[in-house]
Amino acid sequence: MGLVFCLLVILAAFVGYFKWKQSYWQRRGVPGPRGIPFLGSFYEIADKENPRVFVLHEWTKIHETVDNSVLCMMDHLAKHENNSAFNIHLYFQELTYDIICRLAMGQPYSEQFNNEGVEIVKNEENKQLGIENTQNDFIDMFLDHYTESEIEDSQFGTPFERKVNSQDVIGACFVFLLAGFDTTANTLAYASYLLAKNPEKMQMVQEEVDRTCDSDIISYDDLTRMNYLDAVIREALRLYPVAWLECVSTTTLGEYVIEKGVRVEADLMALHRSKEIWGENADDFVPERWFVETRRPSMSWIPFGAGPRQCVGMRLGLCETKTAFAHILRKYSIVAGPETEDKLRILGCTTNCPESVTVYLESRFCNP
Repeated sequence: MGLVFCLLVILAAFVGYFKWKQSYWQRRGVPGPRGIPFLGSFYEIADKENPRVFVLHEWTKIHETVDNSVLCMMDHLAKHENNSAFNIHLYFQELTYDIICRLAMGQPYSEQFNNEGVEIVKNEENKQLGIENTQNDFIDMFLDHYTESEIEDSQFGTPFERKVNSQDVIGACFVFLLAGFDTTANTLAYASYLLAKNPEKMQMVQEEVDRTCDSDIISYDDLTRMNYLDAVIREALRLYPVAWLECVSTTTLGEYVIEKGVRVEADLMALHRSKEIWGENADDFVPERWFVETRRPSMSWIPFGAGPRQCVGMRLGLCETKTAFAHILRKYSIVAGPETEDKLRILGCTTNCPESVTVYLESRFCNP
């Protein structure tokens, strides 16, 4: 009997100590669920929507918008099919500007490729059919997530004043527009140039696209399975990176003091083409290097930056690039000709922009 009593006392002491430890943040005034012993907030978390599924759902909606813009571009590229050489970079600039306007600004139709009357008629038909027109733009998602956070904070009864004013929204739009237009268009142009100069690599991408896409629609899930296309884009970003940074607060690095507001430009061209890191073929276009297990420094490939300040538009840029190439290379071959630049002339101070990328488009299939 005494043994049982001792065990109960020990158990009660253990539970009390555990609950005391678990109330660490509450005792310091930090709001949050208390949870239950041993399991914590497991059931509360399990009842919520899986974050990964939610993110995938959002990106599936975003991909639909990207895919629609790419298809509009494809209609305009058709006039160059089996025709004279042209500067494909201009089309990529039109494409990325159109996508970012749709996603960031909520523009429901393409000003560049379509007549606005088409979308007006479509919206009117949807109204008569009782179909709701939903926005899939970043601003809506931004405000939705903000509202969800406000609701969660209010559940804990914590007075936390947070406002989103017009300046916040304008600033977000400006960042999306500035960061999402030129960089992706340049990546598409550089990769097109490299594929035109390396037709055997382009053929491997085309075979992967044909193998992966078993219907006319190219889904977001299809893009995630195109590993060789992903390697091609990574290799293009290695050879032609774009990046600049600005110091947000005075920082000391070793014996150097970098004042707030000073722009720091990393020499990514030297880093990404270092023979010590990438081997003797560092200057060559070799997508296969991304399938080889090689120990490299963690900061040896940073076209999007690194750490908490990494480019927030990385996933969108890759989604745009993969979608565009999947559609283009499924129908055409990008071919170099006499007018194609032997060496690209790179312009710009904040982004490395090619002056032009002159190529031919050859249909992969004979027209009847």
